[in-house]
Amino acid sequence: MIKVKESYEIVTQESAREGDFAETGWINEEGVDFDDIEEVIEHLRMEGIIEASSSCFHTGVWYNTEAQQDMHDGSWESRNFFIEGATEDEQEAIYNALFPNNRRCGL
Repeated sequence: MIKVKESYEIVTQESAREGDFAETGWINEEGVDFDDIEEVIEHLRMEGIIEASSSCFHTGVWYNTEAQQDMHDGSWESRNFFIEGATEDEQEAIYNALFPNNRRCGL
């Protein structure tokens, strides 16, 4: 069973001036269960991930979305997705499916 955990980061004008986040936290710290990597890949695509935490694969890489602006207060929120319970080969297969033009580190 593979779990995908989701967190968020909010940046305001004030926090950006300080080089920090206004707020961070978990949307789903327990994670959503998936039976196979194809389901994980589809879930991440549907969530709108646009980049990985690294331009080349390594164990523990995570994924994030483009920040969306709140039209009421002007803050920006982005989401991060972390994979747990997947083997290194499964993690690499997920990474390669999402970012086929990237490469494995050190190769």
